[in-house]
Amino acid sequence: MKRNRSKKLNYGWVILGLIFGNLFVEGGVRNTQPVLLPALRQSFGGSAAMTSAVFSLSGIVGGFAAPIIGKILDRIGPRYMFPIAGTVILIGWWGSSLASHTWQIFIFYSFIATLGHTAIGSFSGTAVLAPWFPKSKGVMLGLADSGNPAGQAVITPLAQYTITNYGLRTGFQVVGLVFFLMTVPLNFLLQRNPPHAGTNTNGIDSPQSNTSYDNPSEMLTQVTTEEPVSVSDSPETFSAVNEPTVWLLLLSRSAASVSHQMTHLHILAFFVLAGYGEMQAAGALGLAGIIGIV
Repeated sequence: MKRNRSKKLNYGWVILGLIFGNLFVEGGVRNTQPVLLPALRQSFGGSAAMTSAVFSLSGIVGGFAAPIIGKILDRIGPRYMFPIAGTVILIGWWGSSLASHTWQIFIFYSFIATLGHTAIGSFSGTAVLAPWFPKSKGVMLGLADSGNPAGQAVITPLAQYTITNYGLRTGFQVVGLVFFLMTVPLNFLLQRNPPHAGTNTNGIDSPQSNTSYDNPSEMLTQVTTEEPVSVSDSPETFSAVNEPTVWLLLLSRSAASVSHQMTHLHILAFFVLAGYGEMQAAGALGLAGIIGIV
């Protein structure tokens, strides 16, 4: 009985929880930006354009860093990369809390912290989680991605409450520490490298085939009658740069990000100008996150 139960256990469920936590942090990072924008303007006295540039540069840095971070993920694996990313986030956010000029925010938040944010983002989570559930990856990735609105629901009101009552510097420190605790200890202790094709994950979603053959000739017949793999589908010959679909996906994702950021970044300031309190506005964003989970 215990043996049958152990065979049904899939360590991918642990990985799912870890990726959910990482995307919780990503959602928190993304949705604290509307909270940080007016707080940074009040603290450093810059214009709206200059303060918004902090987050614009963050997006640019993240875009250029993502391919490099993906290469690092392939080299060192998620068990080491995710804790390193959480540590970098902590350095960036705590460094921002000590800043006395806007240019220092550009260094600590737009550059250093962004490298950590990008490393625990959705692309790395997809790469790590998908191999654990080859037959139900869509459902599992959807469950993991619910960490984004969950982070919005929790971190946005928390950040606004901390900044309103204790100041921007304390807000950077508290939120940065929360991000660190959610990414570093558990990923270092529990994270594992994704299984390769044909590796048994001890679960119903194991990518290893359960087909058995009575003699070698049956296996040879099965192999020779399978449809040939096209050259473009082969991992050894696939080149993303030469694929029009990849460029169209990149263009659509970029356009969506620009349009979303133009409204999302300034939405809390809009609520305040409309007569609502900052906590009311942050609470509304948190409520939107709860709806997003459902």
